[in-house]
Amino acid sequence: MKHLTIHIIGYGRVGQLMHRSLESAGFTDLNVIKREEALPEYSQLVFICTPDKQIEAVAEELAQNVEHGEDMIVIHCSGTLPSSVLQPLANKGTGIGCFHPMKAITEEAESLHHSWFDIEGEPKVLKQLELLAGYLGAKTLRVNSDQKKKLHAAAVVASNYLVTLTEAAIQIAGPESGQQEEMKKALLSLMESTLGNLNASSPAKALTGPLKRGDVDTVREHVKLLQTRPGLLKLYRDLGVFTLEMVKEVHSEELTDQLKQVLGESR
Repeated sequence: MKHLTIHIIGYGRVGQLMHRSLESAGFTDLNVIKREEALPEYSQLVFICTPDKQIEAVAEELAQNVEHGEDMIVIHCSGTLPSSVLQPLANKGTGIGCFHPMKAITEEAESLHHSWFDIEGEPKVLKQLELLAGYLGAKTLRVNSDQKKKLHAAAVVASNYLVTLTEAAIQIAGPESGQQEEMKKALLSLMESTLGNLNASSPAKALTGPLKRGDVDTVREHVKLLQTRPGLLKLYRDLGVFTLEMVKEVHSEELTDQLKQVLGESR
């Protein structure tokens, strides 16, 4: 497989990281197609790494170049779009699929090692994608098109909103001038320990803090503290109400109602 002719269409963050990862894994025949460059007439494996809104048009143009696609595989790396957007290529006999990296890809990202890919498409293509992921030191999760959309929404919560929550936590902490970086490091250390707990057990068992303990007074103090910060107060309340659903079997009905009432004071 490492001797396949590979083309990467689109050279943003995903395309660049895919290129670096394939190169590090020992793939040698790598070709990059950047903006406005001509698409290939043939390639054994094509990655479409363009923005989502361009994928269908790229597939249509690529299909026009291909006379016989039976020996080709074309995949896109979108987290939301199904493989069916590549149907013009499938009509030419090309194998189609999705190969979406579940990784927060920044400009500094160096590798896809230890990442997960959600994959969707034709069974014969999925087998090839699982083999490819193995070469990259990654793992795969097979999904259908409906599951793919739900998983992407979940990934936004797990990744993007984790960053949002970090910013919210820093704002709540209210660091004095010159302390913001130290505050961030302290909070990130706490978050890392929580992620370690989550890796070892279920969310309900990994949960700690006043709602898990049923500490009504502490929750009440937090609500009072945030009265002048309505946006952060609403966030605290909404997350608290959701968290109570995780621990309702632990507390008595009376205690759960008390906690709900205190959180309701944030409205």
